[in-house]
Amino acid sequence: MRFYILISFLFLTQLSLGQMDLPEFSEVVEFEGSNYAYNYELGILKQSNDEKWNIINENTYHNLFVYEDKLITGNADDGYFELDTSTNVLSEFDTTSLLRELQNFKPNEVFLEKISAGCFHYSMISYQYDLSGVNFNLVSSNNSIENFIPKKLFLNQVLHITKMTVQNINHQLTFKEFGITKKELSNFMKEFDCIEDDFEIMFSKYYDRFQFNKENRCEVYSNVKSLSSDINNLNSKEMNDIFINPKFFTISTSSITDVLRLKNKNGVEISISNSDWETSLGKITWLIEYKGFLFKSNSIALRDEIDQLSDGQLIDTAYLSKEEQLLRIIKSLYHNKYQEYPFKF
Repeated sequence: MRFYILISFLFLTQLSLGQMDLPEFSEVVEFEGSNYAYNYELGILKQSNDEKWNIINENTYHNLFVYEDKLITGNADDGYFELDTSTNVLSEFDTTSLLRELQNFKPNEVFLEKISAGCFHYSMISYQYDLSGVNFNLVSSNNSIENFIPKKLFLNQVLHITKMTVQNINHQLTFKEFGITKKELSNFMKEFDCIEDDFEIMFSKYYDRFQFNKENRCEVYSNVKSLSSDINNLNSKEMNDIFINPKFFTISTSSITDVLRLKNKNGVEISISNSDWETSLGKITWLIEYKGFLFKSNSIALRDEIDQLSDGQLIDTAYLSKEEQLLRIIKSLYHNKYQEYPFKF
């Protein structure tokens, strides 16, 4: 016991002095001849001459990297900051010129990739296209079945996508963007007409998406139908709460990630990706990685443009379904209005 107390005292003393061994799960970055590290719990650390580490800034923005002789920390949600290594103070980093550079990116290689990953598996299908004139031609693939993948991509369409990524960073969704007509909404709601017969209701379109009993199923269906006017009046904040910052979503150890990767003649890359592990809500939030920076581009138009670029071969059609988007909206509105969640998934 005395030995344990002594060890604890020495550790706390070391911590109070700001000196410690490099904590686990720290990312080390070399900058101006010194070693810095980011730790998701402690913030930014610097290695001293005796090879111990000192906490120099306690902000935890989830990464640390060097960009144009500057030490940068930040993330897609909070923005980016430059660390003044003489004072250890963070100041806001202006990404305007970087985004302009990103918007005008000129690729000479394009990769369409689909990655499947889980606890016990990892696989990636990749198609590489090289620029030739005004087209990108398919030059290699690790997939033996290429019947439906496009053999060429149009340069103008690829350049349009790079512009769209920047234009839609932190975009606020609207219901109108989903392109759901009044007739489509009306037809969708007809599927929730109450059916008394126990056998017949099992064949109704969305029966397997609910968890209810015989006594309350008609009430649940009636409640769903009552949400029709609420759907038409959804504002941007409500749409973003449903699709970008959801209360309810599926968590899985397996994921499917769709990637559009662009590379220029200098080997600099842009990665535009969406993983259903991060959001399975319609492939709307796309992560843009460029020179260490990560941005979020929230856009149905961007999703659809990437889908068209790949001739529908990259994004699974289930994510494009208007009915699935309506079900997602229904789930959120139902819970908010009735304080219940009678859905299976």
